[in-house]
This record gives sequence, structure tokens and C-alpha cells, in this order.
Amino acid sequence: MDRLIRAEVGYVAQRLRDRRGEIVAAVLSRIDAVSPPPDLVDEEYTRGLKSAVVEAIEYGIGAVELGGGRSPSIPPALLLQARLAASHRVSLDSVLRRYIAGHAMMTQFVIDEVRRDSATAPGSAMAVGQLTASLDRIVDAVSEEHTRESQTQMKTTDQRLVDLVKRLLGGELLFTDQFAYDFGVRHVGILASGIGASEAARALAKALDRRLLLVQPTETRVWAWLEVRAEFDWREFELAAGRETGPAVALAVGGLEEGIVGWRRTHRQAQAASPLAARRPGAVVRYGPNSLQIAALKDDLFRASLEEMYIEPLSRGRREDSVLQDTLRCYLAKGRNAVSTAAALGVSRRTVGNRVQLAEELLGSPLTACGAALEVALWLEGIKGDSNSESGIAFGSDN
Repeated sequence: MDRLIRAEVGYVAQRLRDRRGEIVAAVLSRIDAVSPPPDLVDEEYTRGLKSAVVEAIEYGIGAVELGGGRSPSIPPALLLQARLAASHRVSLDSVLRRYIAGHAMMTQFVIDEVRRDSATAPGSAMAVGQLTASLDRIVDAVSEEHTRESQTQMKTTDQRLVDLVKRLLGGELLFTDQFAYDFGVRHVGILASGIGASEAARALAKALDRRLLLVQPTETRVWAWLEVRAEFDWREFELAAGRETGPAVALAVGGLEEGIVGWRRTHRQAQAASPLAARRPGAVVRYGPNSLQIAALKDDLFRASLEEMYIEPLSRGRREDSVLQDTLRCYLAKGRNAVSTAAALGVSRRTVGNRVQLAEELLGSPLTACGAALEVALWLEGIKGDSNSESGIAFGSDN
């Protein structure tokens, strides 16, 4: 750096230091007008804001004195205030606007020195460049610190909420005023899993215009409840869920239950439906209509009994029992309509009738007497081969 310019820069820096008290007052006034502190902040934050202003001004003057593109280390007070801002939910935009406003005020003071003595103009230009470079370094450091603390605060808040919800589910008597949710009304519990689970739950609540309580115990698993104050239409719910649930999201749903006890019960029902939902990503699996299948997935004795009562008789003495089972699955799915079943399978109605008759002989009773248990037995037999497939849900698993 040229000696003359160096001397001029030194003179500008000294003049700024001589006027530091005046600069601090002007900067505090300016940033208060640009971005006043929020009302709900404690004394530590307010003191820290003033301290940060003083340190930032001193840092700028130090950068001018060093010159040559050099700069002192970022003052710890600035990083501390960035963390305090994040913990008080002061946006990064507000924080940066204050630094920019302070930089503008200091630049104005440098311009004032040029007006006092035009001979310092080259040095003043260099000083403004140094101030701008120091602002860039402050913005980078403060942004990184604020972002890091914001992420930490968010994780801490989320985990605290998950812990409280777990305690409520465990039966603890806690004050629920901190939740923006009414535990005294009716509820529908939801367990969503997969990439985009939280977004799907929020979109569903918005589509149904229901208040939502949502916690995320893991990155891809969500516990949610819909607050139900008025009439509730399951058909409307399923249509909305079908629209809002992505193909990678498994949605398990509990029943419509009332009060804090019902809030816990509908969650347990959704948990019970979760293994079945994992087999049907993109679909909605409600506990009530699927209770037998859900029970069969979790109960070894129930599964063994169904196999003994239905699958073994149907397989006895038949090498092609899968054809008979497939026919029965289709027949039951079509509401026991032989014509629809024949059309779906591409066989004659007589063939369907013969297979149904054979099944009744093997079972020793008409299909009308078997009820839904036969459907569940056939369903279990159909999925037995993929019980350890991509869904990761095996028989008897507990989610």
C-alpha cells in the first residue's frame, strides 16, 4: 500500500475511533429503526445487542487500520449474539439487516471525513473497501452461527415435544396448555411412514380443515392426530388421504375416539394397523375395516388357527390348490358373484360354480358360513411368500 494512502487510511481509522461513541449511538438508533428487537426478549439479548454493535464497530475500525485486505478475527460477542438471536426466534434476515444498516452508518462517517478534508479521499475510498470486506466476513460468520443454532433449537424443540407426547401416551397427567390442540374432543390417530410422511399428514389436515397435532419420533415416521369437533365423514377422509398421500408414504389410521383416553386409543389402533399399511404404500389402511387382517399379522395363534381351519382343508389332496384359492379370493372379492368372477378369471360361470362347490365340500360347510375369516386366511396365504419382502414387515412384528 502506498505510504501516503496508508497514512490517510490510518488518519481515517483514528478519526473513526475518536468518534466511536457518536458512531455507536447513531448505529443503535439506525438499527432500531430498521429492525427493532422483538417485544418478547430477555435482558441478556438486549444487552448482547448493544455489545455486538460496539464490537462490530471496533471490528470495522480494526479492519480499516490493518488494511491490505487483512482483517482481525470475528469477535466472539458477534457469534454469541447470533446464537441468542436464533434462540429468541429473531430471523437471520433481521440480524443481517442490522449489520447492513450499521455498515451504511459507518460508511457515512467515512464520507463525512472526506467532506472535512478532501485530501483524505484516496484513503477514505480504501477505508470504505475495508469496511465492506469486513461486513462480508461478519455476514458469513454470523449467518453460519445463526443457522447452526436455529437447527439445534429446532431439534431440541421437536424432541421435547416428542418426549411430552410419549409421556401423555404413557398415561401421565400433564398440563396440555402448551399444545395448540384440544384433547377433550374427538380424534383420529394417524401413523405415517416413508419419505414425505410429515408433508402428507399436514396436507391431509389442511385438505380436511382439521387442526393437527404432529410429532416426528424418527426422520421418516410421523405420529399425528386430527382434531374432530363436528361431523366426520370417513369417505371424505379416504378420498383426501388418497389425494395427499404420496406413493412412498404408508398411512395407518385409527378409529374416531373421544377425549384423552380416546386420543391414546386411536394412536394404538393406528400403531396396530401400521404393519399392514407398510404392505400397501400409497394406500390408506384403517384399523376398523381391517381389524381381522391386523390381528392375524400380529397373533401367531390366530394365524395358525386360520391355516388349520381353511388352508389345510382346501389344499388336502389337491396339487393345484393355488387355482382353487385364487378362485375363492376373486369370488369373495366380487361379493360371491359367479358371473363377475368368471369374467375376471376368464373362465366359464360353470367352472366357477364347480370350484366353489369343491371348496365347500373340502371345508365341510357353505362359504356363507365361513364369514370374513376365510378371506383373511386366503389373504395370509397369499402374502406368506413375501413376508420378508421390501416392506420389511414380517409376521408377528410389533411397530
